[in-house]
Amino acid sequence: MKTLSKEEEDFPLAFIITIHKDLEVFVRLLRAIYAPHNIYCIHIDAKASEDYKISVEKMVECFPNVFLSSVSEVVTYAGFSRLKADINCMEDLMNSPVKWQRVINLCGQDFPVQSNLELVRHMQAAVWRDNNMTPGIKQPEYIRYRTELQHKEVAGYYVASLGKEYKKSPPPHNLKIYFGTAYYSLQRAFVEYVLTSPVAQDLLEWSKDTYSPDEHYWVTLNHIKDVPGSRVNGGWEGNIRAIKWKDQEGTAHNGCNGHYIRDICIYNVDDLPWVIKMNSMFANKFESDSFPEALDCLEQWHRHKVLQQATVIRGPKLSTHTNMLLLIKILSKEEEDFPLAFIITIHKDLEVFARLLRAIYAPHNIYCIHIDAKASEDYKISVEKMVECFPNVFLSSVSEVVTYAGFSRLKADINCMEDLMNSPVKWQRVINLCGQDFPVQSNLELVRHMQAAVWRDNNMTPGIKQPEYIRYRTELQHKEVAGYYVASLGKEYKKSPPPHNLKIYFGTAYYSLQRAFVEYVLTSPVAQDLLEWSKDTYSPDEHYWVTLNHIKDVPGSRITGGWKGNIRAFKWKDQEGTAHQGCNGTYIRDICIYNVGDLPWIIKMDSMFANKFDTSLFPEALDCLEQWHRHKVLQQATVPTQSSWQLV
Repeated sequence: MKTLSKEEEDFPLAFIITIHKDLEVFVRLLRAIYAPHNIYCIHIDAKASEDYKISVEKMVECFPNVFLSSVSEVVTYAGFSRLKADINCMEDLMNSPVKWQRVINLCGQDFPVQSNLELVRHMQAAVWRDNNMTPGIKQPEYIRYRTELQHKEVAGYYVASLGKEYKKSPPPHNLKIYFGTAYYSLQRAFVEYVLTSPVAQDLLEWSKDTYSPDEHYWVTLNHIKDVPGSRVNGGWEGNIRAIKWKDQEGTAHNGCNGHYIRDICIYNVDDLPWVIKMNSMFANKFESDSFPEALDCLEQWHRHKVLQQATVIRGPKLSTHTNMLLLIKILSKEEEDFPLAFIITIHKDLEVFARLLRAIYAPHNIYCIHIDAKASEDYKISVEKMVECFPNVFLSSVSEVVTYAGFSRLKADINCMEDLMNSPVKWQRVINLCGQDFPVQSNLELVRHMQAAVWRDNNMTPGIKQPEYIRYRTELQHKEVAGYYVASLGKEYKKSPPPHNLKIYFGTAYYSLQRAFVEYVLTSPVAQDLLEWSKDTYSPDEHYWVTLNHIKDVPGSRITGGWKGNIRAFKWKDQEGTAHQGCNGTYIRDICIYNVGDLPWIIKMDSMFANKFDTSLFPEALDCLEQWHRHKVLQQATVPTQSSWQLV
């Protein structure tokens, strides 16, 4: 509700939005384009349901600069009524006290790609500063029937030709008819011309019995010399809409990942990289019923960009429940009865950690945060301040200098386990995470996953018998150079056999462990001896948990276990072509850093968590997944939810 820059404040915009269904998409569209210095005219189709009209009316009452069109049309696809709806709003906007500079028209299935600041800059660029945007060309031969034959609009249903014998008179004032999009960005003076000029009024009257007149009216007027802002040599320039037309598949785009309706793509998540790359003012079309995750993603990405561009001073981003937008209410009895513990080891990228914590936070769970001792002081202070806000989030009492593949990484988890066993929360399971993880499953889904018959009595430590090619990790002695690397001392430095004649397994460093198993880890001589023996091995967290979990009679052990558990969605480079079809981001240490194009695969995998995300490389991937995840969490809640619980 605050103007985000002087540049935007000095160039107020007017918006005309015609709607008739899908209240959620409209709400999110308005939320995305709203600014207190702009003005918004909403035209509700007269044939919309009464419930829909009432809902929109109540919403509009909340804003002094959003109003309903004074005259409502029964809008017909390709009918004059669609053009008239815009004209009605223009008349209202000219009577408003806001001295807007440009007017942009939208439908209820549009969504912005550019921020308000980018829209302002786009329209003030040299090429458009003095020109309207009405993309179009001379009317092609194959669609001249639209304006050469008379048509009849059956209100609210269809527009039909009266037949070839019903020819129309020539256009008034000897005008040359052009063909273009129904979308525009128009100067205020042009709108005044539309409403007052005899030429514009005569063309409007003549257009009443044409087919889809909004696709010729604006562009035709804009090709008249001396009309305010006219662009007589204009073509398809303007980049107003990113639309995937079916007949342009293979040329303008490589196909629709959602589905086509009236030859226009209804976008799915896979289409978003193209939408973002096009960087049009708006994209069309979205449907919350068909592919809600596409809108979830684009909305979060858009809000993230808007806030990054803001030049006003915003309050501390991570200091309170409200600013972090955590869900501080238990969302179901099922979750409350099965509290979870989380261990999160972090060292960088405060934003990813904050968003991870926001996604997994629940007031009945407990969270131990291990900050790498070599992290910067600023980072440590920021995390400490954040943690102080929550009674069930705390820092590990002992902090390690963590080394990649070192014993220190395993010890960080052990330190948190000791702290968690001393906490008053009677958690049922503990899950470990790193700062580049993000949940795919909701807290409710995690609980149900771990309480399913196959896992109810078992720990999750995916792994197998140690393969021959990595036995060097535990057969040779290694030295950890704290905070830098782990190196083998050489083939002559053999290790003693594992204690208690244990068979060593190899698996992931990630787990879901029963409370009784953790107690065993901290108190059993077998577990303690294996821990001591593992100090000079390579990446001991990849054998420690899975080895203990293959010991008979250990609480929750699963001695026949393999890679099952679905704990993490990873894209390993050496599994390209088998487990997945490639990384749309980039590989680092042979693990994919996800981009937006990887998200459909992640969602399909439905693992507990996905790894890895990096906001410095591909921020939009996390924007998208975070919004999609929150949407799912709120849909699954068994308590009444509030609109303020949405992320944007």
